Amino acid sequence: MNLSSEINFDTLLKSKGLKVTKHRTSVLKIISGSKQPITAEEIYLKLKEEKVSINLSSIYKILESLSNNNVISKCVLGNDNKTSYEM
Repeated sequence: MNLSSEINFDTLLKSKGLKVTKHRTSVLKIISGSKQPITAEEIYLKLKEEKVSINLSSIYKILESLSNNNVISKCVLGNDNKTSYEM
């Protein structure tokens, strides 16, 4: 489901006590626009395509913060134990 047009990410982040940043908002847009759970690496590649300058370790930190604050869901899929994220 494409939620990016329905969600005000600034309000969502503020309601969880998180600082609104360009990178957090960009990561949330990618996750909300994905039809299935998405990995950190897939988010990184999509952000590179959009010319957003961010490194993979920053994406992991953002994902951990968003997950810990119940903004996104973290799930481990399949036998390869890959961690994916969804809204």
